[in-house]
Amino acid sequence: MIKMIAHIISSSVLIVAIWIVSFLMEKKMNPCIKYALWLLVVIKLLVPLPGFESDISVMNAVEKITPSQVSYLFVESEIEQDSVYDNHKIQNNQSTTTDQETSLSHSRFSKYLLGIWIIGVLLCAGIFLWSNIQLARTLRKKRLWIGRIKNRLSIYQSTGITSPCLFGLIKPCVYLPENIRLSERQRKYVLIHEYTHFRHGDQIWALIRCICIVLYWYNPLVWIAAMVSIKDSELACDYGTLKQIGTNEQILYGRTLIEIAKEISDKTLNVRLWNCSTSAAGGMREMKKRVQMIARQPKTTIISLILLGIVCIGIVGCAFGSAVTSEETVSIEDIAQQDPILEEPQTKVSAEQKEAEEGAWYETQTQQGLMYGQIPLYEQRDEEKVCIKVEPSVLRANLFYYYIPTGELQEQLTKLVQQNLKGEPSEARWFGKKESGWQIYYQELILTAFEDGYFYVDSVNEEGSYTEYLIQNHELYQTVQTVLEETVGYQSFDPANIKEIVSAKLEVCSLFTNWETHSQTITDPETLRVFAELFSNAEYLFGGADCGNQCSCLELTLTSGEVIKLSVATDSCTNFGINGVYYDYRPEKYRKKGGWYSYDFYAYFDKISGLLEELY
Repeated sequence: MIKMIAHIISSSVLIVAIWIVSFLMEKKMNPCIKYALWLLVVIKLLVPLPGFESDISVMNAVEKITPSQVSYLFVESEIEQDSVYDNHKIQNNQSTTTDQETSLSHSRFSKYLLGIWIIGVLLCAGIFLWSNIQLARTLRKKRLWIGRIKNRLSIYQSTGITSPCLFGLIKPCVYLPENIRLSERQRKYVLIHEYTHFRHGDQIWALIRCICIVLYWYNPLVWIAAMVSIKDSELACDYGTLKQIGTNEQILYGRTLIEIAKEISDKTLNVRLWNCSTSAAGGMREMKKRVQMIARQPKTTIISLILLGIVCIGIVGCAFGSAVTSEETVSIEDIAQQDPILEEPQTKVSAEQKEAEEGAWYETQTQQGLMYGQIPLYEQRDEEKVCIKVEPSVLRANLFYYYIPTGELQEQLTKLVQQNLKGEPSEARWFGKKESGWQIYYQELILTAFEDGYFYVDSVNEEGSYTEYLIQNHELYQTVQTVLEETVGYQSFDPANIKEIVSAKLEVCSLFTNWETHSQTITDPETLRVFAELFSNAEYLFGGADCGNQCSCLELTLTSGEVIKLSVATDSCTNFGINGVYYDYRPEKYRKKGGWYSYDFYAYFDKISGLLEELY
């Protein structure tokens, strides 16, 4: 949701900026360059570029989003442990219930918005397809082939149209109205005009324009940008046409366009928003500006070009860049104001106090639990309630915690768990299936979740007999999986997708660091390629791990902007967890014969590895 809002704001600012620059410089700018400026908007709307921080980004002026609100692909981001370890407190039960209900309410609201967006996309896509199919039928119903342009474009006469146009994506053709009255010279101008549209690829740009409208139908600025870009495409086409016929023909060419425009409604522009066609002329209101450009023939000077380049660089930094974030400039006071869960910090903390409090962080979390975004996770479970055991990929005191749903959700899960979960006793039927990273605990039941809706069930009956069996319950599985994704961002992920890493940040807080948080970030491309090779080829480990994984968190940022968090073992084992699912990241040749340990990985982090030597 936050990323969507940020994208709407930045793309809207970009459209307005391009519009203003285009208006202010239109008398000193080649119409083709003016038309090309809209390519920046297309890139912003349709191309997922990697993010970069910019001091002039418009997002710096937008109200800052609190760290606890930021949702990554796999986990709900926590405030940096090394700066707020002393402020995490679990709220009382009433506050806890409110937080969970608010989170679920936000999730439902997001689903409603998604549903509305999908309906709008389908409706707009339907109108787009219907409009183009109807136009294709009209043009081809009664058409007469009359020649070719440079042996590349077929020319047809067709009924049902009032203006010459270029239509078609795979095999575009020029269509002339059946009753159009043009002299031989005027016909030549029209055909050259449509051929210029073809050279500019305007039929393809018309399709891209329609895609932008379909996907961003809710943003009126996208509609305005589409209409303005249609007008700019005609100005660029007029400019290109005059280059071919000669500027001495500009008066006759302008008169030709006016003659055609007399037969065309000013509503033609709105119709063109929905189809992949071009037109030699629009209505009379549009034609006035085009004739003025034809008479003026603006040229771009070197000074104007340099100025335009500087402005475009500024626009890119403003609209494509993200807000600058600096860990060093964020004070504890600022964080406390952003997150209502945090207590008011002390204004001055002595070195002795800080050392004592750093040592107490582990004990505090062990006793009270973990605040995961806005959701509390508990160290102890409530045996009379359905509890979900999770291992979030963040720096934490315990290996695992319990998420305890409340209200209607707790009632729903209790009913599902109390259903007949019987199965045939088995001790190995789960082999070959992959764990989902969470378990359900309820009274004497333990249900370990596997992919495809399977559960391995441990239970003790009234006689004290211990049984194990495998069942498949899609409803229970999907309910819990959806709840975990929506409340704590607890999602599954395939390590094979860990590619093209741009940065790797490791945080360690353990007994060997005096319970102080130490971190180091690596951006060296060669080292990051090694990491990508290790993690993308990692082998799934059944049964999880208990190798001090909770004491470290490796945050990988990919070129796509996705952030992946791994809980890397801090003993000699070479495993990592992604939200409770574990993998062996040793190079394949060492997996059977040994000889490669976690120290070989930690050695890349030279500022931290020295602190871990006692492990080896």
